[in-house]
Amino acid sequence: VLLACSTPPAPPDVPSPEDALARIEAHVSAGRIDDAIADAGVLLETLEDDRRNDLAMLRGQLQVAAGRPVVVPDGLDPAVVATCLRSRAAGSGIATVAAAVVARYPTEELHGIRAGLAWQHDDLQGALESAGWLREHGSLQGRLEGALLVARLQEADRAAVAATYAEACPGFEGELGGRCRREQGLFLSEDPTTLEGAREALRESIRLSTGVMRSRTRVALGVIEAHEGATEAARPLLEAAVEGLPAGDPERAFAEQHLAALGTGACGCEAFEVE
Repeated sequence: VLLACSTPPAPPDVPSPEDALARIEAHVSAGRIDDAIADAGVLLETLEDDRRNDLAMLRGQLQVAAGRPVVVPDGLDPAVVATCLRSRAAGSGIATVAAAVVARYPTEELHGIRAGLAWQHDDLQGALESAGWLREHGSLQGRLEGALLVARLQEADRAAVAATYAEACPGFEGELGGRCRREQGLFLSEDPTTLEGAREALRESIRLSTGVMRSRTRVALGVIEAHEGATEAARPLLEAAVEGLPAGDPERAFAEQHLAALGTGACGCEAFEVE
């Protein structure tokens, strides 16, 4: 009876999430990385709002700094994690954290972010891994982005880039197909030995595309024809491009410049990179 009536022991003094987060920040500021990792681990067990996602990313960065494996907890929200990764894009170790995240949460958005972070932080292999995942498992848009990224990452190997475009582009129709063929055509136009292939790809892009994309591709093909002296082929392309692009657009001005030079024997342009 005495035990039943006795005063129960006081509950342990549990800090609020705000106090716990402030304590972790203080550890980090003071260089107490192990303490920060330990406190973050405790808080991750109880924190239930969106801050848990960012805290997991912070702990991952601290684990990288301490030379430890990155541990990604259960129950994160991939969409919120994506925002957290973007906000920490310039941070130390974030590409390694992103690699651990996509191993646990393999979503299209997260693989796209991881590919960009890996490339930004000179991890070519990591960027290729996520670009390859997108190319194989993404939505139609994701598959295109993955293929284009694979091509850009292989830029030192022109044969590999050409093979990537040749394999990927036939799998897309409509605007996506037009974009893929445009990128293929611009790439092939850089080499005089593949100029005919560039023409074919750009013609196909024009067929598949609409609006401003079609007009910009007409500029690209029209410029190629103009530089090759094919005036009759260049003129309708450039005229249609001028009609389809708004006043003040630099590519419209570029097309007008070439139109004015057609038949004069002049190039009519300075170096200009078609976007």
